[in-house]
Amino acid sequence: MLYFLPLVFLLLFPVLLAILNRRWQRLALYWFVLIGITLISWLILLLARGQLPLSMSLLPRPTVDFPQSNPALLIDELSWPYGVALITFLLAVLLTDVIRTYITESGRNSRFQVTWWSWIIAMAYTGLGLAAMLAGNLPTLVLGWAALDMTELTVRLVRHNHDEELHSAIRIFSIRALGILCALIGVIYLNSTGIPPDFSSLNPQVSFWLYLAVGLRLAVLPFHVSTPRQQLFPHNLETIFLYVPAGASLVILSRMASIASIPTASTIIILLTVAAGLLGGLSWMITKGFLASHPAWIAAAASLSMISAIFLQPDASLSWGLAMLLFGGLLALYTAKHKIINYFLLAAFIGLTALPFTASWAGILVYYSQASNVLPQALIVFAMILIPLIHTSLVVGAARRLLLSQPVNYGLERWIWWIYALGLLIIPLTGVLLAWLAGLWNAVSQASLTLVQASIPGFVIVILTLTALFIYWRGVRTPHWVSAAIEWLLNPVWLYRLIQGFYWLASLTVKTTDRVLEGAGGILWTLLLITLLASLIIQIALQTGQ
Repeated sequence: MLYFLPLVFLLLFPVLLAILNRRWQRLALYWFVLIGITLISWLILLLARGQLPLSMSLLPRPTVDFPQSNPALLIDELSWPYGVALITFLLAVLLTDVIRTYITESGRNSRFQVTWWSWIIAMAYTGLGLAAMLAGNLPTLVLGWAALDMTELTVRLVRHNHDEELHSAIRIFSIRALGILCALIGVIYLNSTGIPPDFSSLNPQVSFWLYLAVGLRLAVLPFHVSTPRQQLFPHNLETIFLYVPAGASLVILSRMASIASIPTASTIIILLTVAAGLLGGLSWMITKGFLASHPAWIAAAASLSMISAIFLQPDASLSWGLAMLLFGGLLALYTAKHKIINYFLLAAFIGLTALPFTASWAGILVYYSQASNVLPQALIVFAMILIPLIHTSLVVGAARRLLLSQPVNYGLERWIWWIYALGLLIIPLTGVLLAWLAGLWNAVSQASLTLVQASIPGFVIVILTLTALFIYWRGVRTPHWVSAAIEWLLNPVWLYRLIQGFYWLASLTVKTTDRVLEGAGGILWTLLLITLLASLIIQIALQTGQ
């Protein structure tokens, strides 16, 4: 029970502070309290590493035939790294808010406004995300996803000012709700076959629905933009709303890979995932703006995690999932540019190249698939050719943002810059710590790879990255028609029109059939259709009997 206290802290203290704020408004004091709570939660969960696995039922006694279907929490080798990374992300948000608070008060940039309610919502929302990450079975995971989506929808509906914001909030909720529906179909399938809906019972049919659920929630299957078009909330809260649901959706991928559950229709899933990764990576490199670019980062990095899971590489899937949450969050929080901090972050982002003993080193295992006996060899080769391009686009986009960021002299005191730098640097340092404690480096050494073999993917990515940056430095830019095509694909209107077209075609078919059957020769047409249908059934029955 002790190691599950971080979940209690993150969900309980925001409520207490919200009640306290009605009588005693002390913004600085609340900031210190929230940082202290988050730091204690981080230390408790970090110490849980030596006691894994840990489980706890949320009900005092079983209420159904399968106790495994009762809500439960589980901290094991797959959920523990994600939990630590999520709390680290929250701690970084709170620490870096110190500089955004002073920037807002000085009237320099109102977009970085920080309020007490944004801290309260951010901590509570992170607590719900942690509950989804530590879900012990599929029903608990679905409940965690639903709690996240309902909370965000409620906040957006309460704060919306225009109809466009309302439509955006409903669109985000609808897409993620479709993902929950897919996961529920998997749960219902397991219950109908008499199998408890826990993670050890996953089979290819259920895995298909779970991959589809994760793809919808991460904007991968199909690729779409599930974020508002304008920043409606303070920067810290918008960042939380982007990355917490994404992190909470990735844990299930490593679980499916660890039990070697390759989904049905895996070829189609891989092709769509690779296409989404390429589109997301290209959009990440050329798109400007926070809300326009970071969903593309999430989709591109999540595509690598999904492909690694289908290739039965749970450590690679975990590595790319952590990279998505930590490195993407680091770039999202780097809002006040500083020359010295630029150098430190450039050094930290070397870890994204998957060079030996870096934070994402285990990500190279995606290039050494263990599913060659199940998946078509041509499909694996095709993916291996395009995966380095997705990987390179992530590194190039990150390096471009850091290299082009200019120092900003806000005239703030030195201690503010120190706290801000600490909030940023704690993210890459935790990434390296997790790669070591979670056994990701050990997984590479156990893959029967020499140091040279384990270094080749990273060096290839470095060469491709330097080449792309050199071309950019020489003045070569992306053609306008490419940017326009990407913008068109990012706009979900084309998807809605495609669905509307299918609906129109089905409606036209029904109306045409109805007119034919109601005409003068309607009876003859009906008899003809019945005869054709009967002959088809008889033919199938005869073939089955033989």
